[in-house]
Amino acid sequence: MQKATNKEITNAIIEVNNKVERLFMLCKQLDGILGLYIEMKGDKSEIDDLIQKKYEEHDKMMKEKNDQAANGKPDKKDIPKDSGNKRSGAEGVRKGAN
Repeated sequence: MQKATNKEITNAIIEVNNKVERLFMLCKQLDGILGLYIEMKGDKSEIDDLIQKKYEEHDKMMKEKNDQAANGKPDKKDIPKDSGNKRSGAEGVRKGAN
């Protein structure tokens, strides 16, 4: 496989940027449409309450997750159950691992 040229890399980055910009504009349009729908239905206070509740739940979950990371407790075990506790073969990579 041949290495990409600077021009090819630049063109790829520009293409990705253009697609992200289109996606951003679509999100803005959908947000506007949703806002108009909520105004039309008259459910603004219910929607606001729901969003606040979901935000608080998400915020609490993220704080718990960050606390786990700060405490150094892993979310999952490192070694899959079917590995038979075999080592990765990376002996000597970390000092004192032997």
